Amino acid sequence: TKYAVSFAGGGDTVIELLRFERPAFWQSRSSSRRLDVRFAGRIFSIPQGSRVELETELLPHGLLRVAGPLLEWRMRASWQHHLDCIKHILEASGTGAATAP
Repeated sequence: TKYAVSFAGGGDTVIELLRFERPAFWQSRSSSRRLDVRFAGRIFSIPQGSRVELETELLPHGLLRVAGPLLEWRMRASWQHHLDCIKHILEASGTGAATAP
């Protein structure tokens, strides 16, 4: 499965879903003229609930390569923010499942 997305300040890219093993694993890659990304996510059951592990490999092109370490730092901070929001929504629902607004 492929789909096109547009990121504010990041331009357009195509994301391809490579593997999807519901509910515990997914793998994708994206390509744009400035940056390719490889991504994998896993969900593990633990006694306290669930643990999410994400692996992201950034492959910058051209001059963006120079900013690679800064880009990785920014991506990590962004993922943490999004995961904190998801966790808050799930825990606030009291059921462990997000509800539609």
